[in-house]
Amino acid sequence: MRQPAQTPGWAKNSNAVAAREIRFGGKSQPPSGAAAPVTDPLATLLGKLSWKYVKPEAEFDTKRSFTDMPAEELKEYIAHWAGRVWFHANPMPTGPALREFDLMSLYPEYREYIRAHGPGIFEQGMTLEEIWGSAQLFSAAPMVALATNEYADLLTPRIDPQGTHRSQSIVWFLGALSLHFPEVLKGNGFNLLVTDGKIGHTIYIKGLNGAEYVHPRGPRVRAGWFSIHDPWPARSLLAPERRFKGVQLLEDISRPPLWLISPEDLDRIVTGFLLPIDVLPMLLDLFKSVDMAERLHAGTKLPLWLDDIAPDPTQPFSILLAMVNNVTPTTAESLNGLGQVMLLMGNQEAAGQYFEEAKRLGAAS
Repeated sequence: MRQPAQTPGWAKNSNAVAAREIRFGGKSQPPSGAAAPVTDPLATLLGKLSWKYVKPEAEFDTKRSFTDMPAEELKEYIAHWAGRVWFHANPMPTGPALREFDLMSLYPEYREYIRAHGPGIFEQGMTLEEIWGSAQLFSAAPMVALATNEYADLLTPRIDPQGTHRSQSIVWFLGALSLHFPEVLKGNGFNLLVTDGKIGHTIYIKGLNGAEYVHPRGPRVRAGWFSIHDPWPARSLLAPERRFKGVQLLEDISRPPLWLISPEDLDRIVTGFLLPIDVLPMLLDLFKSVDMAERLHAGTKLPLWLDDIAPDPTQPFSILLAMVNNVTPTTAESLNGLGQVMLLMGNQEAAGQYFEEAKRLGAAS
């Protein structure tokens, strides 16, 4: 299969054959997820931080117009429709034709489809192939699709270029990306596909946590856990009560409405992601760091984010964190946020300590 010259060695794949279908996104409530518990001793505190922490079920406006809406939102709906419908009836533009493609030129076809069939298409998510097609049409640029080895069968022959690697290597890449290219995480964050093997979902990586503290639910939050944004308009579909492959998601009380997930749990559910071909040269050093981490761990049973030569061998991403003096791009913001939580809990002394530390790192309290 043709690969662009910039595609790194660890991100290559060939002759992947689709054997199952997992859909990502859509408005339908996943059938295997249980509703959030009605009573939660932390509900009052969490509700003050974000409504998304306490809303058990999502609600959608079923009466809204799917043809007349703000331009950016309309473009996103057209892209979804293009991936689900137009993409299957037309060849994917390539080369200059893709670079010059105007997604809004499909508006008349989109509008006609919605009038004829209604908006039910948005209830169901997209396959990995459809996401790749939709993303290329939306951005008018070629994208490489990367998947874990476990889900290589989701990469269809039509997706070109494509690649696979171990889930651990992808988690390491995301950790390095969070520390060294935080600008990529601005806005919604870095789009990541996850699955429990049956249901797919899209989350966004928003950084690597750098503030350690005891969470109100009891567990100790570690530096090196990922902060994620879940666009689902209620509690995260990965929240513990959903039993999404058993992952133990925690509310990121330092940066509401984000959530926290350990590298171990992310490794269990990560499926893949897309990257614009144009950014691959910029990320070349990160791909090299993946290869280096794999060489350092050769012959060991330790996951890539742990290292037995570190002062604390249980510290995730100890090498990466040591390179930035254990201060991540999110640390100051998290300390500030923890100070706000302490104020809500009536602990002014602890709040002051967090604010002072945030100031020391250059954040305004």
